[in-house]
Amino acid sequence: MANCLDDIRSIGISCEAENQVGGVDKRIWLTQKGQISSYTKDVNGYVNTITMAANGSTTYKLATITSKKNKNSGAIEGVVGDNVNLVKHTVIFKIYPENPAQKIAIEKLVNADEMVAFLQTENGQILVYGLDKGMEMSALAGGTGTALQDDTSITFTAAGDQTTLPDYFLVTDLAGSIAYLNAISAPVA
Repeated sequence: MANCLDDIRSIGISCEAENQVGGVDKRIWLTQKGQISSYTKDVNGYVNTITMAANGSTTYKLATITSKKNKNSGAIEGVVGDNVNLVKHTVIFKIYPENPAQKIAIEKLVNADEMVAFLQTENGQILVYGLDKGMEMSALAGGTGTALQDDTSITFTAAGDQTTLPDYFLVTDLAGSIAYLNAISAPVA
């Protein structure tokens, strides 16, 4: 194995990093790798632009999914391989469908290839999962419940092996980044 540690810089910890809160905002943005024509990173490594691909005479848009607070999450896991080690990206979110159009949208998610998700953390950052290789559905669960307080949502899990950790998305600040993503998003149906 090569001396891969030669390129590693020391990683310190600031008070802000040590005291980060966990969790993901109730809103996430989704697309597929094929719907992104390009993206750029600034000199610090932040993804700072996303250009959506054309779909005939229109342009693809990000899909916005709004859930409930403390119901969405993102995770990473190291995957040891014979030739190369990978990082599995996993995004879990709750969907609360209420009409046939939303049912059809969920059915399309089930079969979507190479999904990319933008998650706003409760710590004020936006992380991009699946930008390297995309993610596919790895689990789906839901139902009506039996009691009045039972969960009636659909829990959707997307996962995929990547060669990198999730990217950070930053245009100017959190508000500017959210405005940017909303500007390239389809309206919520």
